[in-house]
Amino acid sequence: MLPQIELFCVGFAAVIDTVLLLVVLERVNRPLTAVWLKSTLTGATLWHVGSFLHALLRDTDGATASQLDSLCMITMAGGLMLLNCGILHADLRISRTGHFTSSEQLAVPRRLFAIYVHHDRRVNNCGFRQPRLHRSHKRIPSALSDMANLC
Repeated sequence: MLPQIELFCVGFAAVIDTVLLLVVLERVNRPLTAVWLKSTLTGATLWHVGSFLHALLRDTDGATASQLDSLCMITMAGGLMLLNCGILHADLRISRTGHFTSSEQLAVPRRLFAIYVHHDRRVNNCGFRQPRLHRSHKRIPSALSDMANLC
């Protein structure tokens, strides 16, 4: 019973990883996805696919099954190498730049520029929210609030 559950779980993980990898590698998503994420997903997919095929070939005998099992183990080892390399790449990128993506991808696209320009009127230029007052209260100008509106 336990080997069947293991086979199902590893197979399900392989399917989910493969679908995620295919979504990331679509032509629309390819330039928007960081390199470290692509390599990490590729490593996880190779690891789970190799592990699924290794579990599937567990009880088979013969020279061909032995060679396929060796190929599955090589696939699992390659997946683990890519997984670690992707995580290390992400760590180095975060420690050097502080961002997950490159600086070119952080720029605001032209079509979304209007959304960024049209901001909430209660937020001044410094990013601080203006205090909400009840209708019965009148806003008393003060030097502090005037300075906040200037920056």
